Amino acid sequence: MRRRGRPRPGPGGRVRSLGRPRRGGCRRAGLPRGDHLTVALDPATGKTLWTRKAYSGASVHGDTLVGVDYTTAESYKVQALALDVVTGQQKWIVQSSRSLAFVSADPALVVIKQKNNEHGDSFLVFLDPATGAEKARLAGPQSVFGSSPDYGDCFYDEQSALICGSDGVLTGYDAATGQKLWSLPDKATNRVAPDVTVAWHGLLYGDTQGGKPIALDAKTGKDVSTEVGVTPWWVSKYAAIGVSDSGEPMAYPVTK
Repeated sequence: MRRRGRPRPGPGGRVRSLGRPRRGGCRRAGLPRGDHLTVALDPATGKTLWTRKAYSGASVHGDTLVGVDYTTAESYKVQALALDVVTGQQKWIVQSSRSLAFVSADPALVVIKQKNNEHGDSFLVFLDPATGAEKARLAGPQSVFGSSPDYGDCFYDEQSALICGSDGVLTGYDAATGQKLWSLPDKATNRVAPDVTVAWHGLLYGDTQGGKPIALDAKTGKDVSTEVGVTPWWVSKYAAIGVSDSGEPMAYPVTK
């Protein structure tokens, strides 16, 4: 899967907004020496509410901030840690693993891509943001080497579906429960997995192996009959933005 979704924040020293919680705001800073620092600010006054070193905030769920904590006994491992947005007090912590990556998804769940051992076995884990309780754990498909590869790019349609693709396999999940909804390729219907670029409001956009723009229903994985004019990099309620073969930007109206 080509990494061609929405623009991502740059590394090292840049500050990224994590959200606008009702009583406090959080900022995450990347430091030159690889240290990590999260700062919570009062949105009304700009006053610092708390700071936490060796912690990288990732997603806000009401009054809970969830992120990666680097203060593990084993230096090569990290763990997911939830803090109170306003006070910075710990709410819950999950067991350490070799790597964690947070996935943008329904606020009702914390979704992380996790690798647990030296073999690289990968899991997509769904957690309750209030307690850290595990709601679902999905193992990646077995590779030719016997290990589970990374889930690759994941896309949240901002409504109800989370779609992840890796090693030519595209799978849709219920964003609120983690239940599997569909998967491609499908030999029975002779359908292959498209190359996805972005998801928005129930639709999944991308292109076929032949380069033809395509749109899928994010909940069912079925093709949408509406003609797609462009393979978009970014979609809003106003327009879909793509790039022509010559590198020129293109904008098309969104009909759904």
